[in-house]
Amino acid sequence: MATQPTNNPVPSESPRDLKFNAGKIDEFVTSLVTTYVDRFGNEHYTIEGLSQLARQAIAAFGWIPVNSFQAGATITLPNQILKDTSSNEYYRWDGSLPKVVPAGSTPESTGGTGVGGWISVGDSALRSMLASISGAAMIGTNHRGTIAADLNAIDRRPDGYATGVAGVFSNGRDVEIDKDISTNSNTYLPEMQSRMVYRLTNNQFVEGRGGKVTDTSGKSAVYGMLGTDAAPTTNVTINDIQAGGTSSPTDNTNEAISSFALLTRYTKNLIVRGVRSFAGLAGGVYVSQARNAIVNDVITEKQVYHTGDDVGGGRAGYSVLTDNAKETIINNVMQTVEAAPNGRHLLYMSTGSGGDTNGNVNVIANNMIGRWIGRDDRNQWMLAIRASQRFILNNAIQEGGNGGMIFNDENNNITDYIASNMVFQTIKYAAGVPVYAVGQGQSPTYKSNRWLITNHNINGVPKDSSVGRTDIIAYNISGNNGMLSNVVITCPGESTPILVGHDTQSVQNITIANIHDNIGGGSSGTPAPLIAFTGSAVSNITVRGITTSRSPMFLRLAVVTDLTVDFTRKARINFSNGSVTKTDIETITGTVTPLSTGFTIQFPSHVTQKAVENCTVRLTNGGQCNVATYGNKSITVNTYTAAGAVYNMLTVTAATVEIVLYN
Repeated sequence: MATQPTNNPVPSESPRDLKFNAGKIDEFVTSLVTTYVDRFGNEHYTIEGLSQLARQAIAAFGWIPVNSFQAGATITLPNQILKDTSSNEYYRWDGSLPKVVPAGSTPESTGGTGVGGWISVGDSALRSMLASISGAAMIGTNHRGTIAADLNAIDRRPDGYATGVAGVFSNGRDVEIDKDISTNSNTYLPEMQSRMVYRLTNNQFVEGRGGKVTDTSGKSAVYGMLGTDAAPTTNVTINDIQAGGTSSPTDNTNEAISSFALLTRYTKNLIVRGVRSFAGLAGGVYVSQARNAIVNDVITEKQVYHTGDDVGGGRAGYSVLTDNAKETIINNVMQTVEAAPNGRHLLYMSTGSGGDTNGNVNVIANNMIGRWIGRDDRNQWMLAIRASQRFILNNAIQEGGNGGMIFNDENNNITDYIASNMVFQTIKYAAGVPVYAVGQGQSPTYKSNRWLITNHNINGVPKDSSVGRTDIIAYNISGNNGMLSNVVITCPGESTPILVGHDTQSVQNITIANIHDNIGGGSSGTPAPLIAFTGSAVSNITVRGITTSRSPMFLRLAVVTDLTVDFTRKARINFSNGSVTKTDIETITGTVTPLSTGFTIQFPSHVTQKAVENCTVRLTNGGQCNVATYGNKSITVNTYTAAGAVYNMLTVTAATVEIVLYN
């Protein structure tokens, strides 16, 4: 049983207290704990505790290097340290002083390491522990086992890797581009006849952090993906990248023409959130054979248009190029085209890669702005659409340039689309060369079908007085089953703003509604008609809600069958001794045959049967007209004098009949 001390005041001569204190002296001297408790319950330092305090105080004053184990030395102070040159580690002596260390020694040969011997005070131990499998836990983390693994996972910048971006991807799925990189290194992909600086694979993520990657070979895309129809590249994300190149406009190799900031073929679930494509590249983003793609926030400037006449010439210069894309959304695209041979289409929905001309399906493109600065010498449509079905184009502005939007049906049909909310400024750049703000194609085989073009503001102007004021056309309509509506047009009076027809095919079932036509400044003479019908067969056309000062409104009505309008049309027919003259600005009458009992009128094909059957006929100089019979777009009219006698139109010397067709 332990001795119980008394509570006698100090000094106590009680045997119990003396015996208790004897044990405390032993505890003070020999214990390895740092404190002991006296007979009153107060805590005091042991020799071990005092030693630790001394060492801490000495450490606070700093270590004093005196030499090395290999050179030899004598340690006389607790804070003197020796270096082991074989490991570059420093040690202090934890035993009695002085300590003599002969030359050529090591820690192990002069007392060993540990308590009472040599104690490491350098960083090698810490470095070893931090690098070990348990090192991450020493700083409060253990995600990947080692600190190196955690730091590699955190730092995704390529400049810390010997192999750059490839090195980052070898250690994870994402990379951050925070510094400018110029490289001529790339990989050739024969399947695309193209090159890529960085080829991305499934589930990878590229994050731009202000760094720009420039291809210096002049023949390579910067970022790219290549899958197959059976195994597309999936789930790649591109976020705010910057890219540039050195492609030449006279280099018409496929590699140069494919030098996009982002070039892809056969992808699925691609997300692009920000691409800045600068000078020297052929384009911004190319999505070929994509499925479920979202392309947002693309800005391009000085994209290289390749001008040669050999294979590949006259191509590239695109902000966004699709090729048989499906279920794809494109948002927020801006293009700046300058005076050098750069820039072509802001959006080019193309087809034909790998021989596939089925086209783009289920595509939406929104919010597009194109600006042409000093580039007004060629037909370069801002929006160019080839074979596609079920798509929407919405919210677009073009300043300058020589074409707004073209639906080119050369490869296949273009069907089921809406093009809405657009403003186009179209500039005629050469005499004898028509320009179009919006056009549909003239393929002998394919057509636009089931379409709505609506909510546009078109301003067509000549570049200067040398190019003339004709052939500045707002719309060239050649498709079937569609509507053009809610449009403000400003074109020179010398030009016909709307053409409807096709060179080789019939055009049918078109509605043109709510058109406000302005005559452009500087016009002179009688304005050209608002609408001209081209080709040889146009049918079932409805025109309503028109505001225009152009008269007549229509040109080449002879090729039209069944034109419905919402305004009254009039003509006057003069009879004199069997001869007929007409005043018929809108060309609503055809052949007029005088009879002894009246006359017949064969109306032209563009007049509908309904209009014929609801027309009115009256003699302006007295008398009465009665429609005796209605034929196929014809009427037979009996005429009478005011007294009721038959009015012979073969012998009358002067009679005038007014024909009115109502809406």
